[in-house]
Amino acid sequence: MLATLARTGDGFAATALVVQGVGGIVAHTALAALLEARLRAAGIPAEGRADQDGFRLVVTSKEDETSTVIRALSEAVLRPIGEADAAGLKLVSARVRALRIWLLPDKALEDFAACAGDPALLPGTDLPLLDLPEHRAQVESWRARILASRSALGVVGSLRAVQAAQEASRTLSGWPEGEPTPLVPPLSEAPPVVVGELGPPPGGFRVSVAAWFPEVDAAPRVAGLLGAPGAAVGEQLQRILRPARLQRVIGVARKGGSCVLVNVEAEAAGGRGIPEDAALIATLLRREIAALHRSREPLLPPEDPRVAAVAGAWWALTRGAPSLPGKPVFRVALRVAPREGSSLPTEHFKQVLQDLQERPPALEIRSVQEQGQGRLWALVASPCPLTEPPAEHGITALSLLARLPGGVQTREGVALEPWLEPDGVGVLAWTTPRLGETPAATGERLAEAIGRTLLGAPPSAGAIQEARGMLLGRLASSEQLPGELWAVLAPEQPGRMWVGGSVDGIARPGVEAVRQRWTRLTAGPLRAALLFEHPEQREAWEQGLIRWLPPVQVPTGCVAPPLDPLGSGGAMLRESNRAYLAWRIDASGAGAGYAAVAALLLGEPGRVLASTLEGSGVTGRGWVVGKGAEAGLVVELRGAKEALEGAIVQSRGLFERLEAQGEAWTRASARWRELEREKRLSPRGRLAALWSGEDTILLEEDGWMRWSREQLAASRAVVLRPKQ
Repeated sequence: MLATLARTGDGFAATALVVQGVGGIVAHTALAALLEARLRAAGIPAEGRADQDGFRLVVTSKEDETSTVIRALSEAVLRPIGEADAAGLKLVSARVRALRIWLLPDKALEDFAACAGDPALLPGTDLPLLDLPEHRAQVESWRARILASRSALGVVGSLRAVQAAQEASRTLSGWPEGEPTPLVPPLSEAPPVVVGELGPPPGGFRVSVAAWFPEVDAAPRVAGLLGAPGAAVGEQLQRILRPARLQRVIGVARKGGSCVLVNVEAEAAGGRGIPEDAALIATLLRREIAALHRSREPLLPPEDPRVAAVAGAWWALTRGAPSLPGKPVFRVALRVAPREGSSLPTEHFKQVLQDLQERPPALEIRSVQEQGQGRLWALVASPCPLTEPPAEHGITALSLLARLPGGVQTREGVALEPWLEPDGVGVLAWTTPRLGETPAATGERLAEAIGRTLLGAPPSAGAIQEARGMLLGRLASSEQLPGELWAVLAPEQPGRMWVGGSVDGIARPGVEAVRQRWTRLTAGPLRAALLFEHPEQREAWEQGLIRWLPPVQVPTGCVAPPLDPLGSGGAMLRESNRAYLAWRIDASGAGAGYAAVAALLLGEPGRVLASTLEGSGVTGRGWVVGKGAEAGLVVELRGAKEALEGAIVQSRGLFERLEAQGEAWTRASARWRELEREKRLSPRGRLAALWSGEDTILLEEDGWMRWSREQLAASRAVVLRPKQ
């Protein structure tokens, strides 16, 4: 049987002979070495390789030599062993004895070796000296079995080379055909295995994940994507467990399909045990392999003509045989260095792995279809409040900006920008479909960019230092609110009010502390919002994003302890020309609208606050800080130190006096409705509202009066004065 692929550009043609099921690993190794030696003796450079299923030989040649190669292969298979094979039998014996290096520590790993096509040797297997005269009959009996076995040729090269191979194959006589044999995948569904092995580093472990696919060309492609520089799996390994490295990635054509084997070596870290860390890695690898197998990228022939020739021979060998199951098969193994007096954590590992695979992703998705908009918008962020202690006030902002230094960035046609709010930290992104791009491909591209940015490897030391300088520069601005204010409004959790941080909280944390903060933040739970046009975009985007989520145990909700009581005011400010009034307010529900109106009343030029301070030489402005039921309203007063005390007295009861100023409420509420309308006209505003779950708020003057009387009473205000 012959399979051919005509193509140009390879430089050389490749011919592969695959022989199936002559005997065990010793017989296959001996025959691969014998035929390799015979071909080399004829001046044809060949490479032989054996495994449990059979053996194969691969030859590269010039395009006008393929017919010569085919005939030489036939002669090497059909000629009985004689005196001319003395040198070849020495190679046979050496290859068989060299099988010692492939000795498996446990029979449970046999399937994994079969998947990779390794010449695995089971304990107790006899390795005879096959160059001795008394053993030649054994080798000859193995050679004769080739005639009753299944074999096939694969040829890849130019049209001229392929045609020559086809012509030569038609003239062969005595070439073995054999009967089709049942196709059995090298892997079968079975529980994970745990074995003791001296190979892993001291105190570390090795995780192996094998996957069989029914397509003969799937595994080489998947392995190439897994092991490529900058591959997603490398970033994810660095994120969940450091140090961890891909020790081996291989994808080979196998009987009736193809197989991928991935080995990862790691050291226990993160406060978890080896079973927990190993289960994380196994879950990540299995998920990534499955995602790459499902990807919409076209299946292409292998770049290396030798690999393509072997794949073609396997395809020819299995053509016409009973079909195999059409779904992938996965196996997982944990290999740990055995410890004296300790048993292997077999049952524990199985249970942890099962728990991880059954756990749904910690991701809440809110989406709205907007037809005709063109762009695809997404916001993915942690919905947990910033419970940073004062010593780390700003470490979250530091870790986020280290992932997106300089603000908006572009990755593969996707614009990304940091999303930093008291109730959400993450990434906002958008993209426009490319010419000829399918809706699903657009969704995958957006998910890939968000995943790499938000859920990839922790930020580098250089990126952290760059972000640190940027944030410290902002804090040095005279427009920034002082740190003493947050010590009053949220004494133990300043990030709940202000995400920008403090000088100490940004300058002091080391690189590792910033990385750990980022990893904890993005471990989940996460909330995502998506504005999409086509359902295919949403489906592909969701699958692509879930692929990046860390397979770790996360809480189902956010733990946010209530804020401590307000701190005391007084002579706390270093600046001599500033004073502050601060209220702790409830800005949830309609309170968010009333708080926004209060800020507008304070900020309108020539209105309310400005008229209250008229003639005092003091200017003022106001903000709402924080969000939800524990927010704050801040009034800043600036002027000569001697004028500030009077301005404090005038401003403290400002909102109580507003009850008689219905005109001011009307103007401010109208302006608020205008701003809300502008926000909803922008996809960015609609996306933010979707993510936060904001409903349309109806404000009433009576409601405003009740809210302001309760929340902004003069007795509830805390005052910060300049030092005397």
